[in-house]
Amino acid sequence: MSSDFGGAHTSAGNFGYNLYQFTDTESQKIYYILAKTAEGVNYWGYFAFNGSASRQKLVIQAPHSRYDFKTELQSNYVFWKTGARALCVAGLHRCNATGYSSCAGTTTVCQTSGLSEKFRKSDPAHNDNSTFQFTTFIIDSALSNAVFIQLHGFSYTPADPDLIMSNGVTADPVTDYLSTLKSELLELNDTLDFKILHIDTTWNKLTGTTNVQGRMINGSLNPCGSSASVNSGRFLHIEQVYTNLRDNETSWDVMATALNNTFPEDPLPVELSQFSAATSGYQVNLFWRKETEVNNYGFEIERMQIERNNNGVSHEAWKTISFVQGHGNSNAAKSYNYTDKNLPAGKYRYRLKQIDTDGAFEYSHSVSVTVRETGFVLYGSYPNPFNASTVIQYYLPHEEFVLLQIFDVLGRKQKDLVSSVREAGLQRESWDGTDNNGAVLSSGVYIYRLSAGNYSVSGKLLMQK
Repeated sequence: MSSDFGGAHTSAGNFGYNLYQFTDTESQKIYYILAKTAEGVNYWGYFAFNGSASRQKLVIQAPHSRYDFKTELQSNYVFWKTGARALCVAGLHRCNATGYSSCAGTTTVCQTSGLSEKFRKSDPAHNDNSTFQFTTFIIDSALSNAVFIQLHGFSYTPADPDLIMSNGVTADPVTDYLSTLKSELLELNDTLDFKILHIDTTWNKLTGTTNVQGRMINGSLNPCGSSASVNSGRFLHIEQVYTNLRDNETSWDVMATALNNTFPEDPLPVELSQFSAATSGYQVNLFWRKETEVNNYGFEIERMQIERNNNGVSHEAWKTISFVQGHGNSNAAKSYNYTDKNLPAGKYRYRLKQIDTDGAFEYSHSVSVTVRETGFVLYGSYPNPFNASTVIQYYLPHEEFVLLQIFDVLGRKQKDLVSSVREAGLQRESWDGTDNNGAVLSSGVYIYRLSAGNYSVSGKLLMQK
């Protein structure tokens, strides 16, 4: 949730999971999926995060994906179509475990005899000691006022409605999203009928009142054993019949469209979908991409470096090294880059400070990179072709005597540009197109030859007067 994707991937490996970056080729949106590796032994399901969510506070969940037929496929589709922030899908059949959850409530679903029993440990909607519950807690803590949509399914009888919807509490909600969702669903399919717990208060089937995620989101201090007394409205427990709701993509689209109409898109965020660093010789190239922007003044580039206090004690500190102007407001993706040059070998860490036009700001996750001792590097010349002048850039790992000369295509020397000792680091040598006598040369192709210690390289220059 804090965009430390490298750290998350490393941590996930400790329990048989990986973090995968996935690019949807249709929308070009980037997703991050925490999923089990082939050799892993923890079947906790998978958790996906949308790098450019259009509904930042919306979370889609499928706690009974192996039992409530097709709710896994439906939840994936709804997550994709709504642009929700996160998706949580359980990995086991709810009846998989033989042991029981300590949480309140009973069910008949795992008994062929039809007798009631405690919920199984493998039922994440009724076990607060589970990865599914912990993930919900972390997302709820990170996203203020997040809304959790749980998609369930049930076997229809003639006495049942098509949808049983609840916030997990009989009290009236702070915000009644369910009534709005009902209206939106009826706009798309007016044959559907409903039961909504806080409206149809005598209804007592599949109401989600023992659901531990719902209890937690509604404020219960003991979700395993105690119901919540307040209905936040942020937990939507949706039980659905199969036909026209769970059976195929056309049906899934009805739910996705109704949710889109119930929860409008957020204002355009300044959403960072990519931030990476790569070395080129003794410089670091930073690249980042924003999917959309609102009031984006720009980015301060910060680099971590070692500092010493007055007592000689060293510590790490972020220092601003440059600023890149933003694009203000845009609903199209924008790419940015910055090159940190003339760096000695070593490890470096960078982050971005995105600043709004009103002065508000937020930090990106950090990226790390290692600049290695590679010796002499020639970066070439810019501009090339040139008119008035060009600059030849190169990097010296050590102090060296440098000889830089300009020749025409026939090999005749025209200019001794450098013939002296240069210190270690990035060097820039400018040539204005004149010869050793100060006369301006004619347009055409010229060759520069650079020698420094054991290094000798050459390149072409095109002068266009």
